[in-house]
Amino acid sequence: MTEQERQLIQQAAAGDSAAFEQLVTRYEKLVYSVAFRMTNNREDALDLSQETFVKVWKSLAFFKF
Repeated sequence: MTEQERQLIQQAAAGDSAAFEQLVTRYEKLVYSVAFRMTNNREDALDLSQETFVKVWKSLAFFKF
């Protein structure tokens, strides 16, 4: 994990939605790719990706480096 990623996570955990948006932008293709391999369906992969990021947002306060 880079120092920039660590800072973005800390900022997002503090409620900074712009920092979280940067994290989503950075990882959305990877998350979608994994979801698509799991579901083999575009719409399901998009839904799963969105659900993943919602869960990440809700649990960032508990993230342990």
